[in-house]
Amino acid sequence: MKRFFSMLLLTLLSLNLSQAQTKNRPDQLQMSTYVVGLLYKGPIWTAEKTPKTESLQAGHMANIKKIAEKGKLMAAGPIGDTG
Repeated sequence: MKRFFSMLLLTLLSLNLSQAQTKNRPDQLQMSTYVVGLLYKGPIWTAEKTPKTESLQAGHMANIKKIAEKGKLMAAGPIGDTG
């Protein structure tokens, strides 16, 4: 997971530097704000598919789609560990 965040940070920094180079004053860096959200399996998590879990997943995916359509999402998906 540390490698994932290192790569994410480097990607965000390189995007920020690229944007700064295209501004009127390329000698100054532009500040940007990024938000990273991590979801962990809680104590009542279950792999069982129920109407409630299906509803939660549908709402989660709808939110991801909405944020992506607004152009505010850079990445989404599982990180790859069991957490």
